[in-house]
This record gives sequence, structure tokens and C-alpha cells, in this order.
Amino acid sequence: MTLEENKNQPPNQIPFEKGWPLLGKLPVLLQNIIGTFTKMARDHGGLVEFRLPQDRGYLVSDPQLVKEVMLSGESNFPKGRYTKRMEAIFGGGLITAEGANWKRQRKLLAPIFSNASIANWLPKINGATERLLKQWSICAESGVCVDASAQSRIYLQDVMGEIMFGNEISKDEAARAAVAMTIVNDTLVEEFFRTTIFGSIGKFAPTPGARRFRRALREFNHIVDDAIRNVKDVEGDHLIAQFRAARFADTGKPMSEKQFRDEVATFFFAGQETTANALAWALYFLAKNSPEQQKVAVEARNGIAGTAPTWEELERLTFVRQVVMETLRMKPPAYAVERRTSDSIDSELHGCPLKKDALVVIAPSVTHMDPRAWPSPANFQPDRFEKKKLRDRDQYAYIPFGAGARKCIGMNLSLTELTIAIAMITREFEYSLSDGAVVSDKTGLTLRPFPEVPLILRRRSTAGSATAD
Repeated sequence: MTLEENKNQPPNQIPFEKGWPLLGKLPVLLQNIIGTFTKMARDHGGLVEFRLPQDRGYLVSDPQLVKEVMLSGESNFPKGRYTKRMEAIFGGGLITAEGANWKRQRKLLAPIFSNASIANWLPKINGATERLLKQWSICAESGVCVDASAQSRIYLQDVMGEIMFGNEISKDEAARAAVAMTIVNDTLVEEFFRTTIFGSIGKFAPTPGARRFRRALREFNHIVDDAIRNVKDVEGDHLIAQFRAARFADTGKPMSEKQFRDEVATFFFAGQETTANALAWALYFLAKNSPEQQKVAVEARNGIAGTAPTWEELERLTFVRQVVMETLRMKPPAYAVERRTSDSIDSELHGCPLKKDALVVIAPSVTHMDPRAWPSPANFQPDRFEKKKLRDRDQYAYIPFGAGARKCIGMNLSLTELTIAIAMITREFEYSLSDGAVVSDKTGLTLRPFPEVPLILRRRSTAGSATAD
């Protein structure tokens, strides 16, 4: 229901979604976060009020209201207590920082993630892609099924090891990091819900999930600290060197050691977790949609002359980029984003007053599936993102990287990694889901496929189709 269609709602009154006594919507959110939010928006429209233990919340899914929240600034809609729990992973890094600290950090780091920097990292990305293709060639020749979800994580760890530290992460470290990050990803939502019920003391709860979270977080921190210590080239083109060399414009000084460590952890985790999940989902959709997979293969064969794409060739892979965008529409890794209303000033949306210090949820996973903006939203249709079809669409109907000032700083890097991986994998292999495979959503800190994405690989002929044998 759009704002205009919500005719029966009295002026300045927001629809309220009833829930359980005392617990509100918590029980159904625990069972299915995305499904619950989707049903709330379908039943009540683009702005819905709901209740949680010790909290009130608003689900915002209408693009016009999403825009209001994202452009209103932190004074009206600051980050809240659930984002604060992410400080356990990211400290005061760019994801969790607010206000003047965030502005200074963003201004300092933005030039490091320019297209010029990404172009310089292209050999690192291509090198990791080549290593992945060699491993998959062995699997194709031996008939071994590959788990695209696990392999995507390994690939992105390889990429981020090169970009972040200037060297490959060892297989042992990569395996340990993959396990630790998966556990942190899956259990952090449990941390959010414990905070909802018990307040700030929830993080000390002696539950099995809380203990797993703390153990995995310690392991992740050990891996990051070891990787920082093992950096050999202190003046290279990797992020460690660039973070060290960066200077604040107002003071001429570098980041403090704590800021430096927090940003390394932030980009090492977020830089691979979200992109790995998006890559696994893209391969899943292409495995289920042979015509689109074949179109990617042909474009990659025709558009990439050598063994790896150049920066200019990447610009010509328009359909591959449409596959990336459609994947991020259907399965946005950041499926829900938290803000809060101010506890000191009055906030409103579309003329409706909001309660102070209340949870505000922006859910790309809901907004991206609205049939008013996206006809047949459950269908995988990359050609939605042809330029001529985007002209009349509200830009806030598509927010996989956020919007406004806090739009993801690593967006272009992620899009480049995804475009290269999808193009090169599909150029070399034809792939399909193994018989009987069932893939569903797993909502942790990010949205990932579960339990795996099992692919059967066959090498393509030079013409772009699978070989007869």
C-alpha cells in the first residue's frame, strides 16, 4: 500500500501491528524477520508501528519515507542500540561511528576507495579470481560439486587479504576466519534480541549463543591482529599502508591506533561478508536461469579479450552488471537497517508524529519487493536495470548500499569484485544446482543462502557453451 492509497487511515495516525502480550512482534521476528516485515508492509502500507519488549518500533518501506529518514540527518534519526552492539565487532569504525567523528572518518577514507584506487587493485582481484578458477577447474574435471556459498567466502577472503594486507591469507587462517565470521554473523541477531529483552545486560547473558558469539569474536580479533602484524610492505598500495598514511585535513595527523584498528576490522569483515553473500546468491540465480547465464557467458567471452578483464572492459559488461544489481534487489545482504527517532526532539514522517527514542527499521528486503516499483518482484529479471527502464523509477525504491551521506563507501569496490567474479566464472563454466538442492534465507547480520549453494560445473567450449563431454 502506497502513501496515496492509505485513504482509510485517519490523518496523522500510523497503522499499528498487533503482537503478543508483553513480547509484541518479537516471537514472529525470531522465526522469520523478512517474512514478518514483508507481511506488515503488505497489510498496513509503507509506515507501520509495532511493539517489542521495552521498545516501540516503526517499519519504513515506502520509498518516499525511506528518503525522508535517510536525508533527515542524525539529529532526527540517529543510529541506535542495536547498531551499538555492532561495536563489539567494529569498535568505532565507519559503520558504527556517528556525528562529527563519522564525518571526519568518512572524509579521511573516501579518497582511498575512489575508482582510481580500485583500478590499481584490479590485478589483485584478477589474481584471486584466477586462483579460484584453477580450483574450480579441478572440481569440474573430477565431477566434484562445489558449494558456491563457501567458495565465495574463500574467494573474497583472498581478495580482501590482498587489498587489505598486501598478501594472501593462509589457508588455515582463511578457514578459521570463515568459521568465526559465520558464527558472528549468525549470532549477532541473537545479541540484538537479547538486548531487546534484557537491555544492556543482555550482552553478558550466559546462553550458548552468547558464548559462541564471544568465542568467535575473540578468534576473529586474533586473526585481524595477526594479519596486521604480518604486513611486510608498510608502504604498499594495500589498505593498511593507505590507512597509515592518511591524514586528517584539519589537524594533519593520522588516525589513532584504536581508530586504525577499528577501521581495519570494519573493512576486513564488511568488505568480504556482504560481497561474498551477494556472489553466492548471483551464482544461485544464474544456475536456475539458463538463458541469463548463457547471456553472461557470451558477453564475457566477447567483452574480455585476455585472461582477465581490464578496467575499460569492465565498463562494457553491461548485462553482467545488471545481474549484479538484480541479485542485490532480490537478496540485499544488508536486508534491514536500524535508525532511531531522537530522544530530545520531535520527529515525524509524512506529517505523522513519531514517538521519541523509538526503533526505526528501513528494510531493503521489503522495499525491493514492492510490485508497484518492481512488477513480478519474485522473478529474476536482470533487464529491469536497463537504463531506459530506470528513468521513471524512484531511486529510493532500490537501496542495497543505503542512500544519502551514509551510502556505503565500499560500493564501487564491491560492484567491481562481483562483476569480475560472475563474468569470469560464467565465461569458463556452465553450472547448475545439484539435484534436490533446496536453498533458503539465513538472516544474521547479513542475508546469506542456507545451507549451501551446491553447483555442478562443466567447462564451456570456446564458443561459450558447454562441451559435449
